[in-house]
Amino acid sequence: MENNNNKNSFNGSSIGSVSFDEKTVKTKLNLWLSVFTQPMKVMEEIAQNNQVDLMQIILITIAATVFGFITGGIAGFTSIIGTPLAMALGGVFLLIVSLIAKGSTDYIKLINFSAYLVLITSLAGLAVRIPIVSFGVGFAASIYCVYLQYIGMPYITGSKKEIIKIICIVQLVIIGLGLIGGILGFLGFLLASGTGILGL
Repeated sequence: MENNNNKNSFNGSSIGSVSFDEKTVKTKLNLWLSVFTQPMKVMEEIAQNNQVDLMQIILITIAATVFGFITGGIAGFTSIIGTPLAMALGGVFLLIVSLIAKGSTDYIKLINFSAYLVLITSLAGLAVRIPIVSFGVGFAASIYCVYLQYIGMPYITGSKKEIIKIICIVQLVIIGLGLIGGILGFLGFLLASGTGILGL
């Protein structure tokens, strides 16, 4: 189902309010679960929101920073800036995808969408300390992000589904090649360090 009501850039959108009351936080966190269990519920929320979801962006940034401390120690501080930046750049990428697919140019909805994609990749980053596992988890996260684009872009921006499908297939090919390259590189490292799977 396509949502064709958002064809103009910004559409009078503005910055959303921030409230850390229990009900608001619980609602936002429930959407984190919904992005995996009921993704279209999240797409509907994004499509109906004409403001930057600043509250969600802050919560995801906090979570990504905590994840960063868990996996990288003090380097986790970089997530305070890196996470919002990734959301902004992700929004630009989605805007380009929407333009190619003849959808709307509502960047605010797209940056809200991008926030959830960053959440997924941040969760996947928790596996970074286990190389083989991180390859699989990162691959799964990337595939799922592409899937969300496939179901979400036509609904949120009115993008043509046929074009979105082609764009998603291209992304999947790139992700697949990246995975193969990563695995080969890791195996090459093991062999070069004398700890290959054959013990040579």
